[in-house]
Amino acid sequence: MRSAMLACAFVVCLSGCAVHKETLAPHELQAWQQFIGKQLAEGMVQPSSDDASAVAAIGNKVVPYVEENLGKAFRDPAGKGDYWLIIVLTRIGTPRAREGIVKALKHDYPGAIGRDRETAAKALVWLGARDTAPALREAIADHEKRIAEKTAEGASEGARRAYAEEVSNLRACLQQLEQNTGKRDTRNFPFD
Repeated sequence: MRSAMLACAFVVCLSGCAVHKETLAPHELQAWQQFIGKQLAEGMVQPSSDDASAVAAIGNKVVPYVEENLGKAFRDPAGKGDYWLIIVLTRIGTPRAREGIVKALKHDYPGAIGRDRETAAKALVWLGARDTAPALREAIADHEKRIAEKTAEGASEGARRAYAEEVSNLRACLQQLEQNTGKRDTRNFPFD
């Protein structure tokens, strides 16, 4: 009897922990499909600022859709990063959307790690999300570890300079977060 109750509690806990995706209204779905179609398209096709604003207007219920697409547009080293997905999350700006930005910062999926982390760090500064500084510190440590591994594998001098610049940019964002600077604004990130 006790084991059956524990099993039932476990199932209830799992169902409560699952990411719930609300169904998008037809006009919201159209905005999302237009945006994500451009994001996932091969080549130089990119979403626009207007596309991002239309998706951000949907609010929190689009965040799980954005999160599940992190890293999906990256197909090769020259591939797309998550730039526009992070822009949408920043323009939403809610605590739930900030969780998505932190997920991009942690970057535990394939993709343009350096570019995505820099964009996510800038987004957190823009939002004045001081509480996310520990996640940025962890991302910097992970980034340094990855760079050390690439250097040990024989990364070129140019690659090492680029990696050093990424770390420098991430550290600058961390300093700004710790100083509690930022626009605290969800409008038009990253455009002033």
